[in-house]
Amino acid sequence: MDWNSPPTKKHIAEAEAQGCKLLGPGRNRFHRTYQLPCGHEREIQPSQMRHGKVVCQICFDLKLKSEAKAQGCELLGEGKNANYRMYRLPCGHEREITISSMRNGGFRCKTCLNQKLSQEAVAKGCELLGAGNHTANRTYKLPCGHTQQIQTTQMRKGNFRCIKCFKERLNAEANAQGCRLLGPGSNANNRTYRLSCGHEKEVSLSSMRSGAILCRTCLDTRLRDEAKAQGCELVSKGRSRAYRTYRLPCGHVLEVQTKSMRTGEFQCQTCIDERHDQEAKAQGCELLGPADRKGYCTYRLPCGHKQIIYTVWMRRGGFRCQACLDEKLNEEAKVRGCKLVGPGSNSASRTYLLACGHEKDVGTGQMRAGTFRCKICYDDKLMEEAKAQDCVLLGSSENLNYRLYRLPCGHEQQIKMEHMSSGSFRCQKCEEYSYTQPSKAYLLHIQVGVDEWLKLGYAKNVDLRIKQYGLPLDAVISKLATLPFDTGMKAMEFEVALHKKYKRKRLRIKDMLNFHTGSGATECYPLTMVDKLMSEMKADSK
Repeated sequence: MDWNSPPTKKHIAEAEAQGCKLLGPGRNRFHRTYQLPCGHEREIQPSQMRHGKVVCQICFDLKLKSEAKAQGCELLGEGKNANYRMYRLPCGHEREITISSMRNGGFRCKTCLNQKLSQEAVAKGCELLGAGNHTANRTYKLPCGHTQQIQTTQMRKGNFRCIKCFKERLNAEANAQGCRLLGPGSNANNRTYRLSCGHEKEVSLSSMRSGAILCRTCLDTRLRDEAKAQGCELVSKGRSRAYRTYRLPCGHVLEVQTKSMRTGEFQCQTCIDERHDQEAKAQGCELLGPADRKGYCTYRLPCGHKQIIYTVWMRRGGFRCQACLDEKLNEEAKVRGCKLVGPGSNSASRTYLLACGHEKDVGTGQMRAGTFRCKICYDDKLMEEAKAQDCVLLGSSENLNYRLYRLPCGHEQQIKMEHMSSGSFRCQKCEEYSYTQPSKAYLLHIQVGVDEWLKLGYAKNVDLRIKQYGLPLDAVISKLATLPFDTGMKAMEFEVALHKKYKRKRLRIKDMLNFHTGSGATECYPLTMVDKLMSEMKADSK
């Protein structure tokens, strides 16, 4: 080797650039002998030295031994290629492993793994036969005798089943329903079957097992026939399984429940809306749309206000503008010095703020006529009147014209309000009085010509009371019943209770004033009440 030749000088410079030293020729013309930075000598190609691809094999083997020892293994020798080495593992078994796997600890003993997998298979009643088509799979012999590839994790957990046995079971379930299994479905829970009607359909395994099978083709045919029977045409699907879209006899397309189509219990909403629009126009109104409440729609009335109205009322014209009515009622309230606050307890009343400052539920007719009063102020007035007479107002009475008072003497008594106001009253317990003396309730039959009626009342002297009625001279009077009481007060309470109970049965006062010119026109009844009134008299006598 010529040390002064240009190639040799170049090789020397390249070696020095890598921290090495050229020592001499190699085993052939392509190699040279170098002393590496670690001090070891090695034959290396000049091109590898030039590009820095210099590895000391002695140092590299020492490193691999150190990495193997760190993993509890022993380096034995070369492997099948440069990336593999032969190692003895901690379990004692020998295996070829890649250098990177040993360095990272990403290796395991296949012999030990196969023993473990075999034990797991035996625990599940299976037998490990060999490798599978994937590193995660193995071939096993199952308890049923069939051979199948299963993931090792599934075998470990027992989460597996024999595909052949499962298919045989699915065939049996399909045959039990008169169907035939054809193949897989779109997912693991479905299969494709030929149904008993001959149509093919994808059905879930649970539906086939339970017999909950519905042929969509047959269903559509049946729905078309049902629609045709109602004069309709099936167009497409609906919003859910219970609905379909139909073309109705009127030509409109509508979603209808299949059950309603079957029974004919459906209506065209478009036609209903058109009818409501025509009914609104007939009343001078405009239909704006349906309301939240069933049977109601929103309309614009002739006055311009919007209102929700029952469609039947719009059809009959039985409606009025609530906004206009409230404006009218408010004006009527202002005339009386009041203010409309809100709705009342019923349609005939409203809540008003009265001139005195109190709120009260007042009938609209009473507000209009001014025939109302504030109960709070009225009670205050009655208390002041009672106080002026050295009495105390205790409460109400069954008779609207009376109140219960405590008199100066300490006794409690029902007294007419106007008598308390004027002071024209006396204690019935301290002094003898008509209310404290014995009295009678009576029932009379009165006939004047062709007119007949019943008269209910009470009196100490019934005959004297009859004379006070001012009846015609040809009046024929018969006493049907009399009921004695210890006091006139008890007789009055009995009469007031009956009049209150049968208030709606009494004859009109206007008609009875033609006969009762003196008094007694307010307590008259038709002959049809004779049995009821007689039974009341007899019941109280007991």
